Amino acid sequence: MFVIGQHKDLIVNLERVNFIKIEPDENDFDIEINYADDDWDVIGTYNSFERAKEVLEEMTERIVLTQRFGAICIPERQDNMVMDMYDKEKPLFIYEMPKE
Repeated sequence: MFVIGQHKDLIVNLERVNFIKIEPDENDFDIEINYADDDWDVIGTYNSFERAKEVLEEMTERIVLTQRFGAICIPERQDNMVMDMYDKEKPLFIYEMPKE
């Protein structure tokens, strides 16, 4: 699965990520990735810890769906819950970090 950074300036292949965490940064909360030989990068910044956790939960849901349905577009025959969560024309294997 690929993640597009919040500012659309970064694409991350999650297969190469060691872990993702929320890190406080002054008045904001960064979602950071650890990859390669302990390198770090910020993929999103949010104004509260709760919002950062929500984004991680959304990302986790997308990962689970990608594993369940494969790296394809969601076919129309899938259940309504899945269809409500994701645009049926958008590939599951791409997650765009929310702006806010």
